[in-house]
Amino acid sequence: FFRQETAYGIYQCDWSSDVCSSDLLALINRCAYIEASRGCPYLCSFCLSALDKKVRYFDDADIRRQIQRLIENGTRKIKFVDRTFNLQPKRMMALMQWLTQFEGTEFHFEVVGDLLNDTMMRFLATVPQGMFQFEIGVQTTTEEVQDTIHRKQSNAKLFKTIQALIRQDRVHLHCDLIFGLPGETLDALLASFTEVLKLKPHELQLGFLKFLPGAPIRDQIESHEYRTLSFPPYEFLSHKNLSAEEVRFLKQFNEAFDLFYNSKRFQFSLDHLLQSQSPVEVFKQLMTALEQENRVLNGLSLDHQYRIFAETFNLDADPLAWDLLQLDFLVHQRSYRLPGFMTARLASNGSPRTKTWDGDRKTMVVPFRHTLEWQGREPKLTPAPSPVYYAVAHAETGTGYISRPRIERVEA
Repeated sequence: FFRQETAYGIYQCDWSSDVCSSDLLALINRCAYIEASRGCPYLCSFCLSALDKKVRYFDDADIRRQIQRLIENGTRKIKFVDRTFNLQPKRMMALMQWLTQFEGTEFHFEVVGDLLNDTMMRFLATVPQGMFQFEIGVQTTTEEVQDTIHRKQSNAKLFKTIQALIRQDRVHLHCDLIFGLPGETLDALLASFTEVLKLKPHELQLGFLKFLPGAPIRDQIESHEYRTLSFPPYEFLSHKNLSAEEVRFLKQFNEAFDLFYNSKRFQFSLDHLLQSQSPVEVFKQLMTALEQENRVLNGLSLDHQYRIFAETFNLDADPLAWDLLQLDFLVHQRSYRLPGFMTARLASNGSPRTKTWDGDRKTMVVPFRHTLEWQGREPKLTPAPSPVYYAVAHAETGTGYISRPRIERVEA
């Protein structure tokens, strides 16, 4: 079986049905969801899979045949919805090795981080950069809360694994936290957020607890004084340790975090700020800046987002921070220009009229106060005595979950 996400939900298809062949046309350059196993051995009370303890595996040959057919018909991203894809490490490694032949296709897996053993980690260091994404559910780092929701997790081993995956720079890493778990206070969940963010995952999803019909956690609604929505998705509104006002704060905090972190538009600038400021304070400042502009729920142009970021942290006064912001825009926007407020600053500093790179006659050549070079996933900036000119040149098409442009030095 595979499942296709459409405007009307997720469609599950049996390859033996006649309609499936025609539906393949709708999957050209789209994302398909596929199951290689069903069930989960874990008992996390917030999850419906806690009711389905037996794990059943579909035939490997059938799975590979389905994947090949999807890719041959134009599917460019495949997400495995198995709850714990790495329960059988050898099976996982064999499939991932087979998948590496499909250059240009992206594959997503949900894995348990503290089950990734040394053999698996050595293997992951060899996979093509950016072809695979792992979703790792941390949910909370508060051990008392982990016990309450029946979640077995070694924080120390999990953090070590996440750090190793980031250092390897091969697999794109998406982590999850859940806000509103029973017994977790605002301070405790922000401490979990800080611990996980310091690991520098590529994305960190901040979800809010939902009481799915049949999920074991519904038994704790009364004892923890939960207030919830009475209609789907049955999301919590407050509990005895987390007030409705605190939940409102978390919603606004999450909007600012998604805009400035999960968008990846400010990666280098945020890394720089977080060396001297706490993550909570950084995103609270950004949240306040959005509120002041009455733009929390309204659309913001890219130029406006970068201007808000620069003004919030007074980056104009810090040459390193300013260069990082310029680099963020050029690297993450695949753009042939800078925002107006950045080009205005160049003019006010007496920089010569901007020109384009000879390599493609479209990419803008931009002056920096530092020399630039890639050092793994991060740029290395070294102060320069005079402006240094660079072109940040993107490939015509992306190269998977991890894609980095060339940084070409240009003579003024």
